[in-house]
Amino acid sequence: MDYSYVAYTEENKIINGAIGASTEKAASDYLVKQGYRVLSLKEKKPLSLSLGNFFSMGKKVKQDDIVLFAREMATLIDSGVSVVTALELLQGQATNEKMGSVLNTVISDIRSGQRLSDAMSKHNDVFSPLFCRSLSVGEQSAELSIVLNQIAEYMEKDSVAKKGIKGAMAYPLVISVVAIAVITVLVYGVFPTFLGLYSVLGAEVPLLPRILLGIVDVAKVIMPYLLGALVVGIIGIMVYIRKPSGRYMWDKLSLRFPLLGRIMLLRELSSCCRTMSLLFRCGLPLAEIMDVVIDAGGNTVIKGSLADIKKAVFKGEGLSKPMSRNPYFLPMMVEMVKVGEETGELDKTLMTVANNYDTDADGRTKAMIGIIQPAMTLIIGGVVFFIVVSMFSIMYSIYGQVQF
Repeated sequence: MDYSYVAYTEENKIINGAIGASTEKAASDYLVKQGYRVLSLKEKKPLSLSLGNFFSMGKKVKQDDIVLFAREMATLIDSGVSVVTALELLQGQATNEKMGSVLNTVISDIRSGQRLSDAMSKHNDVFSPLFCRSLSVGEQSAELSIVLNQIAEYMEKDSVAKKGIKGAMAYPLVISVVAIAVITVLVYGVFPTFLGLYSVLGAEVPLLPRILLGIVDVAKVIMPYLLGALVVGIIGIMVYIRKPSGRYMWDKLSLRFPLLGRIMLLRELSSCCRTMSLLFRCGLPLAEIMDVVIDAGGNTVIKGSLADIKKAVFKGEGLSKPMSRNPYFLPMMVEMVKVGEETGELDKTLMTVANNYDTDADGRTKAMIGIIQPAMTLIIGGVVFFIVVSMFSIMYSIYGQVQF
């Protein structure tokens, strides 16, 4: 396999190139033996060997790619490499072609006199406003590498938080799909075969199979209408929530869902606190922080509440006082913000709140799944049991008639 690398020579010069080796460790060991200090080492995947790369230009750059870029950029800048040189090295190693293309454009814009943050802000589908605003502060304070590491840390924690509930819901979803498939095969494949024996014998079908047969007959009639109504309902909801008023009502309703609503609120507040903490550490003024936090928010109800707090901030009320008047900001968050304002360590208290809310949300998610899984097992097991008992009743009834 081929690996691309960025390394220091013994004369402390940055070089990049490619090397063939059986494993990544073998490549690293070889470079070390040559007297190089490795900064970055990645496997090269030729376009011809990866069909996925053929379509990569139209794909969204993953958050993990941005995290890796931020960390490697920080390492190179810490090593004394200029911004343009660092970007060129990372652009040459980019495995995602869209990312490579964007970096190429950014390099051109910087060479024409633009700042890094301004050049990246043109690509908001790759670099978020939060990312670019933080970079701008880092450029002004000459602490670009520190800010890049902070952004990477923020994005990693945010990614873990967002994936939490998706990962937890994967198991129940898979079980549901498999159960529906099994039930469908039993009802529409196996069950009619048993009923066919009764038609041959001209005997009366037992009670349980008749009940199941009636349910199946009714389902055959109403199922197309139910599926049609479901499709129309989903499309209608999607169209409705695309409107500002519809999105607001949907977001407000989602925060009131049993079990899930509290988890969604905790995730939203955690993201809000983590974003504010990052920007405070970067040295951004509170008024500007509020703008970025509002833009980065996902739930329009919370964004509206933050907009109200922003107005109060401009009036000199601070953060904790207007938060205490809004029911969406939980007491712990309000108290910790108050402590942070009094001690001058708002970034630390906000990060503490974010971590606590993430832990709370994870616990609630596991508890919710713990409730869903047994309920699903009982429901699915009950349906399968009813079908199997119906089939056995047919078998025993046929056996009795044959004996007779």
